[in-house]
Amino acid sequence: MPKFNFFPHVNFLAYIKKISIRYNPCGTYNDNCRKLIHLIENKQKKDKFLNLDYKLELIELENENYKDEPLIEIEMQNSKVFKFNPENYDLMEIQRVIDNEQQQLHHNFMKNNLLENNEDSFRL
Repeated sequence: MPKFNFFPHVNFLAYIKKISIRYNPCGTYNDNCRKLIHLIENKQKKDKFLNLDYKLELIELENENYKDEPLIEIEMQNSKVFKFNPENYDLMEIQRVIDNEQQQLHHNFMKNNLLENNEDSFRL
């Protein structure tokens, strides 16, 4: 019997409109930001998610204190914004937080783009 995948895993970058990453490369949390940057900069991902807009901002130490807080800001296609501090969240935790919104957007997309809804889909 064939296996069916009725609820496929949604890609981390799916249904995301914009990502802003603000971090210090010398910080202890920079591994989370580097993984996210690598994920965005991957050629296959760039080709797949053409409308993804991202901004990278490097922050510096000023007088032994951070001038700005490190931040990962994710804006979904429905304009809902999530903000994460990379010191406290890794990519898996960020995925868990935005997963519900991604699944809802995916559900709406699938509902609106069914073949049955298109009149020309069954014509010969």
